[in-house]
Amino acid sequence: MFSRYYYRVRKLLLPIFVVAYPFIVHLSVVSNDWLPIVLVLLFGLAVIWLIDAIHAGNKLFIMALIVITVGLILLILRGDSLQILYIPPLLINVAFFLLFANSLRPQKIPLITRFATLVRGKIDPQIADYTRRVTQWWAYLFLIIIVETIALTLYAPITIWSLFTNFINYFLIALFFFIEYQIRIRWLSDVKHHSFLKMLRAISKVDIRRVI
Repeated sequence: MFSRYYYRVRKLLLPIFVVAYPFIVHLSVVSNDWLPIVLVLLFGLAVIWLIDAIHAGNKLFIMALIVITVGLILLILRGDSLQILYIPPLLINVAFFLLFANSLRPQKIPLITRFATLVRGKIDPQIADYTRRVTQWWAYLFLIIIVETIALTLYAPITIWSLFTNFINYFLIALFFFIEYQIRIRWLSDVKHHSFLKMLRAISKVDIRRVI
């Protein structure tokens, strides 16, 4: 009963949280007036992802999200509101890097291979090899973003940090996704491919709990 209602609420609220968060954070940086709303959004996202991770049974993701949630609570209690803004972009990218990198370990199924299997069904060795490579590329991308985020946190004005972590990095991820699709249809030229929009719709229907 709880799971059914939780996933209905999650399906409604999570997209709103994800879309609203970068805009609210950037407004907080510029005006310094939105910090309470940012804290509520952060805590809400952390709780949603923690419950998802518990349902999926992903111990690594569970531990990462517990650390994030506890860290947020401690910083809120200390009143370090500005410092809180620096933490989520770094930890979220670290979590995604670990998710992709951990799936490349021996005896594990690469993350993109899992997606491909859920979308296409049984896949041949050529697709399996390609999806493993793509999983590696995603891990490298998030590693680069982690290094960039640390550098911006340490050396850049907070407005520049906010532009990158809340807008430019998301654009780069979307651009990478599109470029990878173009590479895929050429690399696997003998395989039937969905259009880009149909592929996005197919991916959106995948139960993320079966992937992580």
